[in-house]
Amino acid sequence: MNTNKRKVFFVDEKPLVKKLVLLDGFSRAGKFFVGKIVSNLKKMDYFQAVYALEQIPFFHRLNCITEDAAVALLRKIVDEHAYNIRIGRNLNLRYSDASSLFNSYEIDEYIRRSMNQFGEINLTADKIIDSFWKGNRCSLFVVHEVLPNMQLFFKAYPALKIIELIRHPVDVIHSWYLRGWGRRFGLDPLSFIPVINGNKGPIPWHAYEWREEYEASCEADRVIKCIAALTEMCSQTYQSLSARQKRQILFVRYEDVVENTSSEIERICAFLDTEPSKGIPLIMAKEKCPGKISLNERARKISDIKKNAGKKAFALMMKLVNDYETKENPYKK
Repeated sequence: MNTNKRKVFFVDEKPLVKKLVLLDGFSRAGKFFVGKIVSNLKKMDYFQAVYALEQIPFFHRLNCITEDAAVALLRKIVDEHAYNIRIGRNLNLRYSDASSLFNSYEIDEYIRRSMNQFGEINLTADKIIDSFWKGNRCSLFVVHEVLPNMQLFFKAYPALKIIELIRHPVDVIHSWYLRGWGRRFGLDPLSFIPVINGNKGPIPWHAYEWREEYEASCEADRVIKCIAALTEMCSQTYQSLSARQKRQILFVRYEDVVENTSSEIERICAFLDTEPSKGIPLIMAKEKCPGKISLNERARKISDIKKNAGKKAFALMMKLVNDYETKENPYKK
């Protein structure tokens, strides 16, 4: 963890965003699916995925950037993107994207924002600032694998709230394997993830403590070990948080959102101090919720992984499965 105390950047200013919500979880955990639901609660701006927000924290973890510089960057990136969506700039109107504003019940409001000149309809600078500091709307961002480095976000935004989405390890591992995350890091220009130097080539940041094993492993073993390493990092970080910070994290299971959608929406609303909007029934219908998780399909995935993974890695995956299925929160000791 970064211990460099040298401060160059001023970090005592008041950020623009007062009410920040992060929707975090492993890649392929279903965050964009859940993001569409959370974005359609009242008082929420539609979610944005800004990948620098998940990269800066692991740069800091690896001592590549000082804490003050990392905090300053996080704040400016969050504030700029929250400001832009609040005034209707750089909106995602690509219809098929999960992050498209066409999935928002407030789509007309976002279009209205984008079509008005700055200064019209009360869009003065002071009014915009007041809308953040005195208003009740939350800025929502989807991020990947940030919990291991969440202390940095608490430094930047002490009052933030985090919805931590967790999903059955078999489903995550199988999806990672099919998506090529045992080989794509550093080789696929469309992965958009900075990687670190291994002994033989690029490796993902979360393999920095076991790079030799990563490079010697097959694709399936790499994926399993990556998920196991990230799980352990999440657990260590969660245990290090204060009682107050732990209360600022709501753990949500993907399976519960699919099968018990209404009750999970109630939990999320209570956590965020909001309520469902009139758009929630439409989103639930579009996402075919509530639904049913297929245990037969999961058994097939286990069989596929077993065929491609080594015995040691497969046993490691089954330990993750046991922890997930027997513990209310697999990150708690």
